[in-house]
Amino acid sequence: LISQRDDQIKDLQQKLGKYEGKGSYGGAPSAAKAKVEARGAVCSGFRKLTGSVPSSKYEAVDQNDPVDVRLEEFYNSTGSAVPFQRINRGFYRFGGTIAELDIINHKLMARTEDGWNRGKFGPIDKFVGYYENIERDRAGIEVDMS
Repeated sequence: LISQRDDQIKDLQQKLGKYEGKGSYGGAPSAAKAKVEARGAVCSGFRKLTGSVPSSKYEAVDQNDPVDVRLEEFYNSTGSAVPFQRINRGFYRFGGTIAELDIINHKLMARTEDGWNRGKFGPIDKFVGYYENIERDRAGIEVDMS
């Protein structure tokens, strides 16, 4: 009886796999995996390199704003081709993505409303690493693989 059920389960998994275009059942792909497959590799081009220079430097608009000053220090040490633009105190545009930046526990953190990092603040380098290639694709900037 158990071996018949095992055979039936395997048969159903194979049939389900045919409808998903997989050949055998491997579980339904998550929404995040589907985004990655549609977009290509997530972190293939951006790297924070010591001594590297972005395509255009960021200059803090308000020298009395610690977030703006820390963003200037961080961004000018990356090789990013996508510029940050200050919208208001704590809010910045990175290419076409609007992010809220803040200093939490002495670290520059970012969050977006589009679901990145589950809507929570995450490290700025993680944010730039995630959005760099997305924004390069939007702007038509070639991804640097070197």
